[in-house]
Amino acid sequence: MKPFKNSLHIFITFVSVFAFLGGWATLAHSRKPIQPTQSQTNQIEALPPLAPIPSFNSVTSNNDDSNLNIIVPTRRSRATNSIFVTRGS
Repeated sequence: MKPFKNSLHIFITFVSVFAFLGGWATLAHSRKPIQPTQSQTNQIEALPPLAPIPSFNSVTSNNDDSNLNIIVPTRRSRATNSIFVTRGS
């Protein structure tokens, strides 16, 4: 079992190193991104401004609950939370 484990570690190391070098070579020989020219930047349209977000007090003062869904978290008891416990010293 030990020779197999050692050979597996060596194999994984070599594959990782070759994958890293191969990815590095691929990125090094890839094309450079096309830089936008002045005529291309003029064609971009500006987005319209967004409406302001209403304050919390103005939303809750209206009795219309269709626009606001508030989820209030409930308190959990301490016993339901899982705790990682080790059995060592």
